[in-house]
Order: sequence, then C-alpha cells, then structure tokens
Amino acid sequence: MLKHLRGFLGFIKNRHLESFQEIIIEKARESMQQPMTREVSIRNGQGLHLRLACLVAEEAQKFSCSIQLANEQQTADAKSILDLILLAAGPGTSLTVEASGRDACQALERLGRLLEGHHPAAVTAQADQPRVS
Repeated sequence: MLKHLRGFLGFIKNRHLESFQEIIIEKARESMQQPMTREVSIRNGQGLHLRLACLVAEEAQKFSCSIQLANEQQTADAKSILDLILLAAGPGTSLTVEASGRDACQALERLGRLLEGHHPAAVTAQADQPRVS
C-alpha cells in the first residue's frame, strides 16, 4: 500500500512540475516577443471623446497583451479610460498603438479599426454625438 502511495505522490509531483514548467516557458515566450506597432489617425470629428474612449478601453480589456497608445507628448494604457481621455487626441491626431504579448496582432487590428472609425461600434458612437451648428 505504501509503495502505491509513493508512486501516486511521485506522479502528482511530476504532473505539477510539468504544468509549472509549461507556465514558465509560456511566460518566457511572451516576454521575448517584440512589441508590435500600428499608426492610426483619429478620423472621428469629435476626436477621442469619452464614448469612444470607453469603447477602446472595453475592447482593449478583452486582450491579455499589454496595449499602449501614444501621441507626441504622452503615452496611455489602452485599458484605462482616464488615460485615454488624458491623451486629448482631437480629430486628425496621429497615434501609435503598441501591443506586446500573445494576442498583440489581433489587438492592433481591432483597436486600429475602432480608432479609425471602421468598426461598427465606432460608427454608432460617432452617429450618437449631438450636432452643434
């Protein structure tokens, strides 16, 4: 009985060790990946307003990678609404979107389309803005 118990405990120990090693390898791969960047231009007539910032942050939070938006003066965490608003990106502003991590490519594509107004949610947010004459 003791022999079987030792064999079972050794099996459990090895399984946990293998899982732990897999986690370390995955984290190492993520850290070795070079950040990906994409240049975007804010095409919305209101710039990066609160509603669009909320959509961008909400979309960015769906990804596990790190995502930053930068203009000439400052950098913002794309997952933070406040950071995005503080960028003060008006219409026509050029931003650099930088993502690093496992799903960086998908994040750049989605956020780029959203910021440039090609995403259905961005079009809806722009249409909902009151027109001031």
